[in-house]
Amino acid sequence: MKYMSVLRPKLVLIGNRCYRKNPHYILGLSSDHAEEETIEDFISDKNIADGDGDEKSTTTVNDMYDDETCSVSMSTTESNIKLYNDETNANIYYNKRQNAYVCELDVSQAFFGGIIGKSGETKQRIEQDTQTHIQLPRRNEYGPIIVKGLNKQMVQSACTRIQLIIDRSRQQQPFTHFLSIPICMTNNSLKAKILEFKQLIMDQCGTDRGISDEIFQNPNKLHLTIGTLVLMTDSEVETVANVLYNCENTLVKEYCNNKPFVVRMKGLEYMNDDPSYVDVLYSKIELVDHSQRLQLFVDRLNDMMLSTGLMKQQFERIKLHVTIMNSLLRKDHTGILQAQKTTGGRVKFSDRESFDAKTILRLFSTYDFGELTLDELHLSIMHEPNRKTGYYGCTLKIPLR
Repeated sequence: MKYMSVLRPKLVLIGNRCYRKNPHYILGLSSDHAEEETIEDFISDKNIADGDGDEKSTTTVNDMYDDETCSVSMSTTESNIKLYNDETNANIYYNKRQNAYVCELDVSQAFFGGIIGKSGETKQRIEQDTQTHIQLPRRNEYGPIIVKGLNKQMVQSACTRIQLIIDRSRQQQPFTHFLSIPICMTNNSLKAKILEFKQLIMDQCGTDRGISDEIFQNPNKLHLTIGTLVLMTDSEVETVANVLYNCENTLVKEYCNNKPFVVRMKGLEYMNDDPSYVDVLYSKIELVDHSQRLQLFVDRLNDMMLSTGLMKQQFERIKLHVTIMNSLLRKDHTGILQAQKTTGGRVKFSDRESFDAKTILRLFSTYDFGELTLDELHLSIMHEPNRKTGYYGCTLKIPLR
């Protein structure tokens, strides 16, 4: 039998139009899993249930790949694709018994719907285009996604396309972790200063629109945010942990060795353009030695995290600030979670009720909260508070000294 190359498909002329006839088989491979059952089970369990109104929630992630040309978000760059290719290439091995190249991908079941697609179309398209076989765990079973093919490059191509789907789907998931530097977890004098500031605001500006006790951040939770992440598997957490351990042995030694980050927290600024409609009011952070060590440290750490593909670029430089008041705190006590997942699986941005900060800025724009030492870098858990410290739960931490 003469096999048709996916790169050189048969051309069919109909009238004045030319169509490509792509191969619909996978060379030399057979399924030992009940794929049809798996596809229908995951679509039923993950997507159809709990739709909003009459709309089926299978349109959440799947519809992005219903078109013939795969739609990739603007944040997915050539560097992402190179990263996925490099990672996949290192994990592909040849299985002599099956006479096939194999790659195993540790993927959260939260992403299976996007990989399978509506009625299995996305998975089938990847298999056809790359002449591979993609094997997913059954419902209620845990294990890797297995990609098999007779050609190593085709296996790599299939894995890269799966990773791009995961990359796109990850952006639609609520954050699970964030990199943070605690500000006053153990600094009682700074906590007292924060509470004093809050009382001044409530006494002198409490009648201004939107000002209320609930939009002030809990002093125990004040922090510098380096970046937010969606980590869905243990291996993803381990990847981030390895970056942080590397940071401890490199960046911390370079920027903090025998010279701790002693900073002054002073002054107030706001995020948007109109001081009468403010969502976030924050204080600025600056090293008392006026050096750029802290800025260089967090920017280089950010670059290291971006290289994993698990954290997305938000700004060219990390803004060194501590949020004091946040309108999100009316609905979300973390003040970080910017997107809430609906029951249908889609993501919507929370409605925010801004506050009028004109009087606050007029009276307290140069308010001095004092000096403090930044002691630790945490991989914090979004919604698991540490009851002992009052800060966020911690997956791991490294000392900044």
